[in-house]
Amino acid sequence: GSLVWIIQECPAGGATEDKAYMDMHVEDGQLIAGNWVGLDFIVNIKNGDVIPINKGRRPW
Repeated sequence: GSLVWIIQECPAGGATEDKAYMDMHVEDGQLIAGNWVGLDFIVNIKNGDVIPINKGRRPW
């Protein structure tokens, strides 16, 4: 096989904060990646780009 794409760096957080995703799962046919503060992102499985699901809302 060959590398098709790499997931986009997590857009949440400041310049000095960890940009890691902590989990991934499939929900309603979409790949969802979550970060360490509870924000979720839909992952485009064609190119690895992410779209925030709960933009503008605090996860707690």
